[in-house]
Amino acid sequence: RRGGGTMAQAADTNQPKSFERIFYPVYIDAKKTVAEGRRIGKELAVDYPIAPEVFEACKQLGLDVRSEWEKAYSRDYLQRGRVRVRIKDDNGVAIDPEINSKKQLFIKVAALIRDMPSRPHLKQMAAAAASTPPVSASSSKQKSKRKGK
Repeated sequence: RRGGGTMAQAADTNQPKSFERIFYPVYIDAKKTVAEGRRIGKELAVDYPIAPEVFEACKQLGLDVRSEWEKAYSRDYLQRGRVRVRIKDDNGVAIDPEINSKKQLFIKVAALIRDMPSRPHLKQMAAAAASTPPVSASSSKQKSKRKGK
């Protein structure tokens, strides 16, 4: 029978829409590509965010938040943890007037995580990586020229 549903399924469609959004840390990870799951620009994203940081940032924004530490992101099942965030009340009105969409939420949370006091070690690692000179490939080219002669 096509398209036939039960009464229980029909009753579910009449329920008010849940304004709870799922937030995986990979959505704001600057080290990931869009294909790997990043949802905001690299310049707005942060390096290696984790679910507890996302949870704390959402709490700082005053949003209703629940953690699900055992859940894994489908594209990278080794990355554990996600957060459920309620960005609108039952009437569809934004809890925080500056956050009307998931993307605005991602940008705000990334900014808060970037400024967290628990992240100075990542800032030092990034500075060290930027100050390290790149390895020159010219020496290997010279060796290959000699081998051919």
